[in-house]
Amino acid sequence: MIFNLGENTFGISIDKVKELVKFKRLRRLSQMPKWLSGIVSYRKENYGYVRLWEILKTPSPEKEIILFLTGVDLVSFGIGNLAGIKDISVKGVSHSFLRLKYIEGIGNLNGNIVLIISPVNLIGSRKINTIKQLLKGRK
Repeated sequence: MIFNLGENTFGISIDKVKELVKFKRLRRLSQMPKWLSGIVSYRKENYGYVRLWEILKTPSPEKEIILFLTGVDLVSFGIGNLAGIKDISVKGVSHSFLRLKYIEGIGNLNGNIVLIISPVNLIGSRKINTIKQLLKGRK
């Protein structure tokens, strides 16, 4: 799955994508960490919402899309302009070379570099656990 944030093109392996939905209302909570954008409600469940462009320091997209990943409970991610589901050739990268554990590979789409990322590795397990603890107190 390919999406754009500013001038950058990113991808997430489609087998990790559970669902994409239109952006819904966002709630802020007191004592919420700065990196957490808010809470979204979807299908009678609350999810922590992390805007990837804020973490990656790219411009805000024109449209916000909520991404739910397989195997990741109670956490959702905001992505930008969806370019579609494309079959591209991806080369894996050595994490010792880049020192960026969230980049899983690099691809090429019509002459543009696509960084294949892992949103979970981008924010890290400690932040995911923080989201889960915040939401546990909201039930």
